[in-house]
Amino acid sequence: MSINLQETPFRKEALPVIYIHKLCKKFRDTVAVHNLHLEVQEGELFCLAGPDGAGKTTTVRLILGLIDPEEGEVYINGRSIRGKRDAVIKNIGYVPQKFSLYEDLTVKENLKFFGRLYNLRESDRKEKENELLEFAGLQSSHDRLARNLSGGMKQKLSLICTLIHNPGIIFLDEPTSGLDPLSRRDFWALLHHLLDRKVTIFLTTSRMEEADYCHRMALMDRGSILMCDSPSQIKSTHSHEIIEVTAEPVRKAKEILSRAADIQRIEFFGDRLHITLAKDRLGIQSIREILENEKIKVEKLRKITPGLEDIFLSLSRGEPHAG
Repeated sequence: MSINLQETPFRKEALPVIYIHKLCKKFRDTVAVHNLHLEVQEGELFCLAGPDGAGKTTTVRLILGLIDPEEGEVYINGRSIRGKRDAVIKNIGYVPQKFSLYEDLTVKENLKFFGRLYNLRESDRKEKENELLEFAGLQSSHDRLARNLSGGMKQKLSLICTLIHNPGIIFLDEPTSGLDPLSRRDFWALLHHLLDRKVTIFLTTSRMEEADYCHRMALMDRGSILMCDSPSQIKSTHSHEIIEVTAEPVRKAKEILSRAADIQRIEFFGDRLHITLAKDRLGIQSIREILENEKIKVEKLRKITPGLEDIFLSLSRGEPHAG
């Protein structure tokens, strides 16, 4: 999928519509969010990326005022969320990770329900329903029960239900989780079109490659922000060389290479290995010789440009995450 964010610029000079300052949250002895500071501008597509257990969902719940922080402040459009949540969130839409609409209602009935929930006038609601059904490509499925929709169609329905009252800001928690590649592509296309309407989008994802579709991203691990910038700028900060290895047996190859002194890090990427070199002395030929001397069949060996997942792994502490 190709999205050109140069065609949908956000207002970099604007005051942040979302301002998060020194936000902290604990659950008993577990620090879920630690000293978080983020700013999101009007019309920006902002991504909070990290693995499961990083604190992404907790951060969204704190921003929306669904839970209270131990410390810190959240401002939406210049107004504090503390004690004023109902007034502040009128201009906000939220799509949670799990499908939360009414499965025994049709597509159009779900839209009608949310339109009435937001007290839209009957004529305005009907016009908005038709507009959103066309926007999401769900006109032909308007009379289908929500339970009978595919995963991608359910996410589209969730999105247009949260757009029924024309919010200026929408939050999406892992919106493409569990979707097939085609459904993910279609969903990202819808988000891209929302930028034309100057909607500010704040989303979370565990798919590092999806952050390339965003104006800016924050890499999050164990409640803390490791880095925050545009995807291209974050990629440019990684100076280590990455070598990709396809070998058989791959687990034995990882075990052997883990003992090499000049290798800083080895990670599985599907059926391949990504090797971060600590020094320049060890190169492709040396890696090949190490593996072939141990009777490992080397199928492919090449230098690659570090991706966002490589960079995240180099910045994180590398310990196993809780579920």
